[in-house]
Amino acid sequence: MNQPDEKNPEELLNPKVGELLDEFLIAEDLGSPVSAEELCKENSGLLTALQDAIARQRRFESLKEDLDSQLPLVYVELPTKS
Repeated sequence: MNQPDEKNPEELLNPKVGELLDEFLIAEDLGSPVSAEELCKENSGLLTALQDAIARQRRFESLKEDLDSQLPLVYVELPTKS
């Protein structure tokens, strides 16, 4: 589903955008964040699509956090084999 603020939603399907998003997220997880501009310096045509993909990822993470905080923890005791 396209968001109204996405500039070029078709570009989100470009595999290179996915690769760049992976690089962005991995660098962030490793504590060495890089900007979308840095990642797209050799292919500036993908900058807007990468920015849209990052924004979409952030919205997903926010929704996931909201859901996780609302779901109760359930513990199930599994039967043991005798």
